[in-house]
Amino acid sequence: MLFNIFSAVTVLPLVWWTYQLDGPLVFKWPFYLWPLRLALFFGALYLMLAAFKVYGFMSFLGLKPEKKELKREGILLRLRHPLYTAGFILLWVRDQSLSWFWVDLLLTAYLLVGTKLEEKKLKLMFPEYERYQKEVPGFWPRLKKGSS
Repeated sequence: MLFNIFSAVTVLPLVWWTYQLDGPLVFKWPFYLWPLRLALFFGALYLMLAAFKVYGFMSFLGLKPEKKELKREGILLRLRHPLYTAGFILLWVRDQSLSWFWVDLLLTAYLLVGTKLEEKKLKLMFPEYERYQKEVPGFWPRLKKGSS
């Protein structure tokens, strides 16, 4: 729970700063790609809901204690980091002003570092995590369970 509070408190100044600067657009999604953009957005929402179905939203926030176990059910059978994947999609599915572009680059780096740290912790907590890493992709699900 402390990590979640720390994350929220430290990102707020960044968001405030970004809204103050805004700046010129460096990337605008072309109108003809709106179906792809919408599909990505709803795909990210699906990943979040599927992850919270497995983790439990209150447990994720640290407000409900949870038994320490390596979960391998639901979306976690297809993807190890559905919330990080949803975060990446939500960062990059919007039009990018210059200031948002730099913030999104920083937040992407934050998510990548967070993933590495989380995986290091999970390997220490669960000896079977290395096998899980080999069987289930991190950010992009395989279309078929048996495919590479």
